[in-house]
Amino acid sequence: MRVLLDSYFDAQDLHNPRSNLRTVEYLQAVARAEGLDLDARRRNPTGEGIHNKMLLAHIGGRGWVIVGSLNGGEASAKLNREINLKMASDEAYAYLADVFWSDWDASP
Repeated sequence: MRVLLDSYFDAQDLHNPRSNLRTVEYLQAVARAEGLDLDARRRNPTGEGIHNKMLLAHIGGRGWVIVGSLNGGEASAKLNREINLKMASDEAYAYLADVFWSDWDASP
């Protein structure tokens, strides 16, 4: 599993325990302790932050994509009017995977 979080909007409050920096550090520590194939990074590939919420999975030979506006917090799921789209599409998976890996390799 790879988790890519924004570094642009995170810069104002790096000492906040809920910052993306602290989340990345936590995920990396759990991965080391548990021996998981999990890595997390913070990046700013566009220069203006990452706002994309996306999950990519390759299951049973098919590419699956979930994209939308849903944030990871409880308020987003319970209080806000959010939407996610889930689809099986090898073409969408390939395109978005290319974007993801380009962003993953971008400068911090």
